Amino acid sequence: MALTAAERQLLDELEKTFTQDDPRLAQKLSAPPRAFHPANLALGSILFLIGIAALLVGMSQGWWISVLGFVAMLTAVILVVSVHSGGKARPTNARVAGGPRPVKPDLMARLQQRWNDRANSGQ
Repeated sequence: MALTAAERQLLDELEKTFTQDDPRLAQKLSAPPRAFHPANLALGSILFLIGIAALLVGMSQGWWISVLGFVAMLTAVILVVSVHSGGKARPTNARVAGGPRPVKPDLMARLQQRWNDRANSGQ
């Protein structure tokens, strides 16, 4: 179903507002998805298959083998979906082009202000 011209214009305005409001999130969402690292994918697949085998063997031999199989499968999934940084640490305070975000009071300051406002309104 095609969008009308008014709907396309509204969608463009929403996208522009979104990009201006939170440029870091907009960049992350518009970036192409990261590919899985081939070594992690291969190792994770093998580990997952070993985990399934241990899970099945553990059903007849002992429950602890099943637990180890489950842990192996969980580790395999985490290994596959983990992002390979290539040894380069990204600075945590990096800003995206487009300017800094507006400064908002921290959570505790806002909660304190709400508490004070509520206490003052009752007097």
